[in-house]
Amino acid sequence: MVKVRDSRIELARIVAMILIVMHHLSFASTQYIDPTIIKYHINFVSTPILVPNSLEQLLNIIGVYFYRPYGKIGVALFVLITGYFSAGKIMTVSKSFTKVWMLWTEVWFYGVLTAIFEIINPANFFGSMTNRGLIRQILTDIFPFSLGTLWFFQAFVMLMVLAPFITAVTSKISKQKLSYLIVAVTIFSSLAMYTNTNFNVGQGNALGYIISPFLIGIYIKKFGTSIKHPLLWLMISLAFTYCLMIFWVDFTYGPMPLVSAVLLFVVMMNFKPFYSKAINKTASVAFAVYIVHELFNFVHHLPMNETTHLLYLNSILYPVFAILTYGLVFVFDTLRQQAFRLFKVELLGNKVMNGLRKLFN
Repeated sequence: MVKVRDSRIELARIVAMILIVMHHLSFASTQYIDPTIIKYHINFVSTPILVPNSLEQLLNIIGVYFYRPYGKIGVALFVLITGYFSAGKIMTVSKSFTKVWMLWTEVWFYGVLTAIFEIINPANFFGSMTNRGLIRQILTDIFPFSLGTLWFFQAFVMLMVLAPFITAVTSKISKQKLSYLIVAVTIFSSLAMYTNTNFNVGQGNALGYIISPFLIGIYIKKFGTSIKHPLLWLMISLAFTYCLMIFWVDFTYGPMPLVSAVLLFVVMMNFKPFYSKAINKTASVAFAVYIVHELFNFVHHLPMNETTHLLYLNSILYPVFAILTYGLVFVFDTLRQQAFRLFKVELLGNKVMNGLRKLFN
């Protein structure tokens, strides 16, 4: 009997990616905010403070920044789900390599496709750019791990490489020790973001940030959770984050998004278990949504015209845009998955792994 995944969790995976897309749209929308209202509060991070000059500007700011915290919440939720599914499983190095291989070939596929579009019509992607700049951008799309783009992809690949060892350790330690490990890693990664510490595993966009939600997912699967009224606590967590953003616009990193992600996961797990083939299939392209909308600059480099101006400053449209983006990628990535099966990409990865074994034996 084939074991099917709980569609509650797969739905949470879809929600996580939609949150990330809405965050990126919010982040890109700041280009439309009047720069004269941006002031700077001089403290240990020289944080920007937005001082609106009118009610209209205030409403625009609230709308644009409403979705700002959702990016890291989505990232933490996505990784937490991965940890949840990894708990209690024997993840071998071979399985880890296969996972990394499939992720990397997926990124290569979309990177090459993006490069082709850039070569055909670079102006639509970047506007004015020198040939040297275009060549560098193309190489960056094809080799993101080497040239420092797609931070989440890089961090997730590193996590998958370490996953066999993390799951092996966490399967044997007690609830108390796992709790201690989660708290310690969370504190260390938060310190790296807010202070000039030498413990630099995180600073928001790096491996250190996603280790904690991975461990929390394992914890919830092993020991469960007794959080009561998670929806209420989620609202309180988001409200607290918004209050902090009044004093620090970019206060969307650190432990607060992680707390919100855990609460959101618990909220969705409180639903009645169910199975939906459509939801599970839709969730299978979640990582592709991240790759495609980042590589193709769906959000960050939309052409600046009246239509996109309307989109950026009407934040009520952000969820619609995110869902449409997900739907578009779903259609295309379904074809990509079929092509990978046709050309036996996973089997090729296994052959590469066997070749590496022979090389090191």
